[in-house]
Amino acid sequence: RLGLLFVTYFGSFVLPRLSNQGLGAIGATRDFNFWASQAQWDGGHYWQIVKNGYESLSDYAFFPLYPFLTKILSVLLFGNIIFAGLLISNLAFLIFLIIFYTVIKKEFSQNIALTTVVTFLMFPTAFFAVSMYSESLFLLTVSSFFYFLRQKRYLEASIFVGLASLTRLVGA
Repeated sequence: RLGLLFVTYFGSFVLPRLSNQGLGAIGATRDFNFWASQAQWDGGHYWQIVKNGYESLSDYAFFPLYPFLTKILSVLLFGNIIFAGLLISNLAFLIFLIIFYTVIKKEFSQNIALTTVVTFLMFPTAFFAVSMYSESLFLLTVSSFFYFLRQKRYLEASIFVGLASLTRLVGA
């Protein structure tokens, strides 16, 4: 994550910035905002939902668990929605990686588990898991479901599959 922040930060000085409707992008009446740029595209929708609730029909494409948790944490962080969303995404991703590694290691081997995690981290779109998106929370709920299901702890597994269904459509 630190490497990605480093590249993004210095890239914002070196690479041309284009005007778009993204939360942190430049525009006619706004300057580039590095932290808000971590909430581009869907992240901007989540930011809007946390800030104002579900206002338009298009907001309902975004399931409520991530904005709900972000809202709660943002209250504790004095209204900083972006930091709250990034904190949730990054913590959820870290916990996901630990659980994912554990499940793969028990099923296969330590070498395969490590290779799988490294491959997952190197995947070109892995940056979505550490941005203001619900992907990491979804990965955490699904991996937790499989972790508890494998241990035949059905109550915990059903709770996590329920949480997955509150995170993304494919969770249902």
